[in-house]
Amino acid sequence: MSTFNYAWDLYLVIIGTIIIEISEEQQKIFDHGHLSEPVILRLYEKLTGNRVSDGNYWLHSKPELKDYYGCSPDGIIEYDSFTKRERKTGEKPFGLIEIKAPYHVLYDDIKPEHMCQMMYQMWITGATYCDYVVGLLDHETPELTLEPKLFIRRIEFNSEFFQKFIYPRILNFTISLINKKSYLDKSFYSEKERIQNCYEKKNQFQPQIKRIVIV
Repeated sequence: MSTFNYAWDLYLVIIGTIIIEISEEQQKIFDHGHLSEPVILRLYEKLTGNRVSDGNYWLHSKPELKDYYGCSPDGIIEYDSFTKRERKTGEKPFGLIEIKAPYHVLYDDIKPEHMCQMMYQMWITGATYCDYVVGLLDHETPELTLEPKLFIRRIEFNSEFFQKFIYPRILNFTISLINKKSYLDKSFYSEKERIQNCYEKKNQFQPQIKRIVIV
């Protein structure tokens, strides 16, 4: 949940107009993630046999939405060794990759905010799945980690989950941003338990996980 009352204020932080000071410990975590992501990507490609290109920046394919919605995935899967599919020139992505590099412990499940992030990126790009790749590496020299630990899950896009849980929040944020100082309806962001419930097997909106690899 955002600590900002106004979408415009959060937007100014995102584009760098407002600078928020962070602690030395937070900076270490950010630096670790920056150094670790390329290493985790190479480990992922070696382990899976998949080939990944830079994620770049994508706008929504619909003209009426592209002025408002875009994303920068960590990578585009150009070749999937499991399906033997190769992306053709000019073809929209069929698979994405999202990399996380925790500082202390390896995740054993997908965080709700990361699930929403991947669903949003798939909605923007038109990809049908995203590989969630988490790597726990040494802090100072991640490229020299002797026993790297990886957690990989493949998540398929679920339009029902997206429309019910994510899109209303995106729309609320967009309207607030257009109106600049409009107050955010935080009731949208106070339903963490409801979002988490969607991951349980009993919930009909559970995103489908196709493949699990833990090393």
